[in-house]
Amino acid sequence: MPVPATAVPGAAADDAGLRGVPDPASIPVVEGCIGPGGRTERPCSGLSGRADSGRTDPSAARPASEVLEHTMTSQWNTVGDVMTHAVVAVGRGATFREILETLQQWKVSAVPVLAGDGRVVGVVSEADLLAAEDREKGDTDGLTAADLMSAPAVSVHVTSPTAEAARAMARDRFKRLPVVDAEDCLVGIVSRSDLLKIHLRTDEDLARQVRFELLAVLGPDDASAVDVRAEEGRITLSGTLPDASALPVMERLVRAVPGVVDAEVGLVAPD
Repeated sequence: MPVPATAVPGAAADDAGLRGVPDPASIPVVEGCIGPGGRTERPCSGLSGRADSGRTDPSAARPASEVLEHTMTSQWNTVGDVMTHAVVAVGRGATFREILETLQQWKVSAVPVLAGDGRVVGVVSEADLLAAEDREKGDTDGLTAADLMSAPAVSVHVTSPTAEAARAMARDRFKRLPVVDAEDCLVGIVSRSDLLKIHLRTDEDLARQVRFELLAVLGPDDASAVDVRAEEGRITLSGTLPDASALPVMERLVRAVPGVVDAEVGLVAPD
C-alpha cells in the first residue's frame, strides 16, 4: 500500500484528484504517495475515505525501512538514500492561516504545494508569507497556496547524486528541497541535515560498504585477501593484491565512499 505524505486542509475540489473516494469535494486534503521502493504510485493518493481531522500525521507513515529496501547496494550516494520519506505538503487551495499553522506545527520553514495527482507545482515558505502580509497590508484573507507559492518549484530527482542537491541548496540558499520522481510526483524531502548525516555513518556501515566496493572491483577471491578496518570514519586496508597496478585505485575507491574521512592503504603486491 502506498505511504501518504502529510497534507493540510484547503485543497480545492478540482484539486483533489483522488480516485476511489466517493465524494472528492468533501476531502479537505491533497496527498502525495510513496510506493514500494520509494517510487510514487499514480494516482498519488493514499486516502481510502474522508479525512475527518483535515490533517494526517507524518509520524504515522511506515518507517523508511519498510518503504525502501536497503541492501548492500545502498550506497548513500543518491538523494533517495538520505531523504526523509514522510513529507508535510499542502494543496493549492490551502489558506494563508492553514499554511502558517502547518509550518509552526511541524517546525519547518517551507512546504511543497501539490497538484491533485501529487506533482509538485510550487513551494510556500515563511518568506513568501511575510512578503504577502506586507504586500496586502495584513489582509491575507482569501489568499491560498496558489497565490502565495514560488513557482516553478526547485526540486531534485530521487536518483540524483547527493552532491547535486548540496550544490542546489548552496546556490539558491535553500534549507530543503522537494524530492520528485520521473513524473514530478513528490516522494520525499531532503534537508541540509539529511545530506550531512552521511558523515555520521557507523564504522561498521563504512567497512561493510568498502568491502562491497572491493568485491565489485576485485572479485571474491582477491577481495577476500584484503582486510578492512574502520575507526572514527578512517579506513585502513591491509593484505595483498595480485597486481600492483590496482594499488592507486584502492585509495580512490575508499575515499569515494560517502562518510569516509581518511584512508590508509597498506596493501602489498608482487613487483
